[in-house]
Amino acid sequence: MMIYYFVRVPELPPEASHQSRSVEIVRYLTPERGALVPGTPIALVRNWWADIELRSLTVGTLSKRFFDSPVMKTHVRIGEPIAIVNCEPDDRPAGEATCTATGVLAHRVKPKAGPRGA
Repeated sequence: MMIYYFVRVPELPPEASHQSRSVEIVRYLTPERGALVPGTPIALVRNWWADIELRSLTVGTLSKRFFDSPVMKTHVRIGEPIAIVNCEPDDRPAGEATCTATGVLAHRVKPKAGPRGA
């Protein structure tokens, strides 16, 4: 019996997180019906600070991509779904995370917080 789950934009690493709590989907890196194993790049997303790869946590098949328009920029909030994965029940991700945010390519360096009033 196959099940499915939504791939949701995960919390981003501190060096790439942004106060808008959203990302732009640049492109999908796995086609629909593409096989996934742990670490497979699913999508490339971008915000003010960086480009970030969203990678699979489990084994499955990417059955549906939600935002494939090359014409418009698609902004998605952290926690929102971007795709559907079909998998065996035992391969469903444990916990709330459905992918990881890795492969950060920084556009800018976040300033370090200094002492207040300085």
